[in-house]
Amino acid sequence: MQAFDLNGDFFPKTEKLILLIGFFDGVHIGHQKLIQEAQKYGSPIGVLTFSSSLIGLKEQKLLLSEKCKQQKLEDYGIKYYFRLNFDKVRKWSKELFLNHLSNINIEHIIISEDFTFGYQKTGRVRDLLDFFNKDKDIVKVISPLALPNGDKISSTYIRTLLNRGEIEEANRLLGYKYFRINKVVEGLHNGTKLGFPTANLEQENSLVDLKDGVYKTHVKFNNTLYLSMTNVGCHPTVDQLSKSIIETNIFDFDQNLYGKTITVFFDRYIRPQQKFSTLIQLKEQLEKDKLSILNIK
Repeated sequence: MQAFDLNGDFFPKTEKLILLIGFFDGVHIGHQKLIQEAQKYGSPIGVLTFSSSLIGLKEQKLLLSEKCKQQKLEDYGIKYYFRLNFDKVRKWSKELFLNHLSNINIEHIIISEDFTFGYQKTGRVRDLLDFFNKDKDIVKVISPLALPNGDKISSTYIRTLLNRGEIEEANRLLGYKYFRINKVVEGLHNGTKLGFPTANLEQENSLVDLKDGVYKTHVKFNNTLYLSMTNVGCHPTVDQLSKSIIETNIFDFDQNLYGKTITVFFDRYIRPQQKFSTLIQLKEQLEKDKLSILNIK
């Protein structure tokens, strides 16, 4: 993938491409539908997206880090990645946005019928059609994927599911298992004392808050996948923290991971966070949690 960070003053010259436009947080199945439509034309695909300050303006958190989003798009065959600095272009009028867009070597633009653009979302699909489709059928409009109740599948809704611990439904709408890629940092070693050593993930405050509790997970390290048990929380039984962290006990694993990068895939929510009266009770519960995870098909 060729990636370009843009401040709005220029667009790089490329071969003729199919262009998709949007924030693409999570690269969920609604985004994947756009990509699949673009793939029908056989030309290289480019994504025009925006810096994460766009979502910060909405006071929301990201499903995926910028690096992970870019990686997912590359996995789905995107060749060009244009990231506009949202702070630089947020007050562009719809006319200015269209003029800049015309500088890209576009074969087709594929958008959802609810697409908006420009300052205060004044631009609509009709504006794109009027601007680009005067001589050729350039803009292709498709219907967004919807939930059974008719609501469209959105990154906002998937964030809500993750906040609630509804990880399996979130995974269904993402089209893959939700994951975090982070370095392992040193913790308080309480897990080791209990016989459940954990890999503590480096915190990323910009990412969506997962519901506190115990999850069935898998960890990928050095291209090998390991079954694991992950706790999200502030471990209230001992050395309680001021905010939640993510710590993973990897089954049948004894390598030193400090400073190494791992991927944690979230499979299922097992139980909420609990405070125990004694460490013995906590250890007994962890043993039950592990047995439960091992027995899940």
